[in-house]
Amino acid sequence: MTDSAIVLTDVDLVPRIELGADSGSTLPRRLSMGQPVFSAIAPASVDDGTPLGEYLRTEAGTSTYYLLDLVVNLRPDKNESFTELGVGVRLSTDGTARDQPIAWSLSPLRSTEPAPVKRTVGLTVKAVIIEPKVERQTEEARDVNFVVAYGQRESAFEWRYQPTAQRALDGALQMHAIVKAPAGVEVRADIVVAATLQLPGGFPKRRYRAELPAQLRTVRGSARPAAIERAPAGDSFT
Repeated sequence: MTDSAIVLTDVDLVPRIELGADSGSTLPRRLSMGQPVFSAIAPASVDDGTPLGEYLRTEAGTSTYYLLDLVVNLRPDKNESFTELGVGVRLSTDGTARDQPIAWSLSPLRSTEPAPVKRTVGLTVKAVIIEPKVERQTEEARDVNFVVAYGQRESAFEWRYQPTAQRALDGALQMHAIVKAPAGVEVRADIVVAATLQLPGGFPKRRYRAELPAQLRTVRGSARPAAIERAPAGDSFT
């Protein structure tokens, strides 16, 4: 991880204009973001003889692979809570390339948390004259999504987060994308961040967009190789 990815920049949350709602206030210091890292993965940085190394060398003449690293940090104020977070990316080139860059691999693709679910079960008891119905409550666990990625193998992709009964939506969140792009063209990633917060005082949930400065909003793929050990574990290139 490079130092630039560790430094966080505070970002204001600006209320989205909604029909019938008041204009609301800008919320500072609830969200910060690390400088996105968007670096090429050099085939030479991968060990010879590995499937990944062989694949990258085969593709080297026609495609370049990049690692896009994103970090968002959430710090809700007292009695506030984040109820949704969306981090979206749109990839593009200078317009002369025949093929557009795509998200070849996304991490996390999905993360779930167990949540208890209570069910009421009705039992009919056989009797001589009447058949009384007895109800009892059971509890079972089911998986609830904490984060889901959308848009793998597409030029526009996003991660959507929501809290669960076991896990609040706060703290540091890290996302990776392996980007496949035509060789020899400049690749651009435009980033958007949106969130929904539950505010204190009985107010309804309010939607916000993050007012990202230019250096966080748009990044261009760098020819400086990324360390391959930073690539998400378990993700496959093929």
